[in-house]
Amino acid sequence: MKPIIKLGVLFATLLLLTGVAFATNGEHCSCYAITLTYLENPENNELIPVYICFDSDNVGTISDLCHGSDLYMFFDSMNEQALTYLSNAGFCAAYLKFHGDDQYVVTGIIVNDLGRATFRGHKVESCPG
Repeated sequence: MKPIIKLGVLFATLLLLTGVAFATNGEHCSCYAITLTYLENPENNELIPVYICFDSDNVGTISDLCHGSDLYMFFDSMNEQALTYLSNAGFCAAYLKFHGDDQYVVTGIIVNDLGRATFRGHKVESCPG
């Protein structure tokens, strides 16, 4: 194999092993259909549309889960886990974990003025409203 091809293969392998991807700059937004299940009353389920945006600095926004609070990314640069909180209009804190290709599924737990709830959701074409 020619040296330049070997170098190219080595470089590509290193990128894959370190998890580096060629990402685009700017904001990436998606709508998720999320089902909340309150732990104090498991029969009480609520389906809500949640709009989540990430920017290139691993910070973003989330609407309707915690009253539109800021979404802060942590743990990794691949947008797989997030933490959000709100304290100025009631209390709300949530942990989100993203799964699948392009963060297709989201799971997590939320604590707010209404109690504690687990949630699970997936991407949908658009958010109503």
